[in-house]
Amino acid sequence: MVDLIMCPLSYGADKAGLEHGPTQLMGRYPDMANRIRFISVARKPENFSSSNLKFVNTIASTCEIVAETISFSIGEGHIPILLGGDHALAMGSIKGALDHYENLAVLWVDAHADMNTHETTHSGNIHGMPLAALMGYGHPKLVNLHNSGRINPKNVVLFGSRDVEEDEGKLIRMSGVREFPYDRIIKDGFKESLDEALCYLSTRSRYLHLSLDLDSMNPIDVMGVSTPVPGGFKVNQVIDLIKKAVSMFEVTSIDLVEYNPLHDKGELTLDTMVMLVSILEKLLADRYSK
Repeated sequence: MVDLIMCPLSYGADKAGLEHGPTQLMGRYPDMANRIRFISVARKPENFSSSNLKFVNTIASTCEIVAETISFSIGEGHIPILLGGDHALAMGSIKGALDHYENLAVLWVDAHADMNTHETTHSGNIHGMPLAALMGYGHPKLVNLHNSGRINPKNVVLFGSRDVEEDEGKLIRMSGVREFPYDRIIKDGFKESLDEALCYLSTRSRYLHLSLDLDSMNPIDVMGVSTPVPGGFKVNQVIDLIKKAVSMFEVTSIDLVEYNPLHDKGELTLDTMVMLVSILEKLLADRYSK
């Protein structure tokens, strides 16, 4: 059984619009909205003199609730799909999954590496830090939220990156994360690159968390995101990725994040997100009903 969970966290991106996701979803897809558990953002007092960790207390508190919710869902034998909201939420979803799967593989599909820390960030936006924090790099408030679990960097594939800062690149190389930059994927072929990435992860773990940022797709087709980057995957390529991942792994949990209605046109991005959720629900139901 799939559990749909949505949290309209926007403080990690520090951009307006992400918080309006639930309203848009309820208005256009009320049947799906009725099946979703909505998590409210847990606002906390902040020290605004610190510009390298914007809204850290609110984000950490919200991610703690997300982690507890995800952990409970998995403990019930369900597969949670977390809808965002910004990508900082993955600190909660993956920490929740780590309660049950110590040796978890992560497929991080994103235009960005999300591997900054409070010491390297230029913006202070925490949605650029979650992957680093999950591997133990960064501020204790992020690294230690919910539990002491860490993702082994060698269990991580960063797939489709096309906007990586210099310090992030250094951490990727130092940590042992396997990166498949978008330009390399174009050169080597999407299918070939995906097969290589998933085959590598399959040597690390049979359990997979799929973290999918909508900005991994081309903003010409999927424009309703906060930080669009030119280029990116076609929607049908992401569907192929989802199908392949579900067929090869025991998928424990999923993120589908960074939907920003203020940047959307004709609700096309919302329609794409809902389509991807529907595909995931069907694939997972078919696999685990056998």
